[in-house]
Amino acid sequence: MQEYTNLGRDSKTLIVHYTAKNPKFETKFTDLLINSSSGYLLRSDETLTMNCSADGNPAVTCTWSCSPTNCGSLPNTCGINNVNVVGSTTITCAVGNGVCGGGTTSITHHITVVAITRVLYMVVDGTTTTASSITRNKTESLSLACGIQNQNEMNTLIVWKKDGFVRSIGSLYIPSVASSDDGLYVCETSDPFGNFSTSV
Repeated sequence: MQEYTNLGRDSKTLIVHYTAKNPKFETKFTDLLINSSSGYLLRSDETLTMNCSADGNPAVTCTWSCSPTNCGSLPNTCGINNVNVVGSTTITCAVGNGVCGGGTTSITHHITVVAITRVLYMVVDGTTTTASSITRNKTESLSLACGIQNQNEMNTLIVWKKDGFVRSIGSLYIPSVASSDDGLYVCETSDPFGNFSTSV
């Protein structure tokens, strides 16, 4: 029987290269940058800071673009800092590492830029109006509603008040106007981008 002694041992590390996959955006959401079902909402006085990343070996490189070109000049790094977005745009980050033909994969999100000051609009009986007063006869019905830009994406709270007291959340319907309904009606909106009001 043959015996083996002092067998040498050797180890090697296997490094597997693979193409970029699973790209994602990483950003810190603040009161002035929020994530909605339709993309990102950015208040116009806030700058955009965002990272782009993906799985890949070797590490991926990133290329940014905006369409339309509302983001100015963007760096070829995986992080962008304090970018001034001047209007609503679609931002894309393409990532790749040159493995297996050098292809890239990308991720895209829409950015809606929201003005600092948003103007409410008033709807009376289904018709938008700029009137400062409304006249109704007794027993007639009255329907009041108001709205503001991007209210659905930001889950804007809409409250109707009369003489400082809450009358309704959302819209206000009075089926039969009485003399006690006479007065000033104020629509107030509240969401992460600010509080606004209008009256009739």
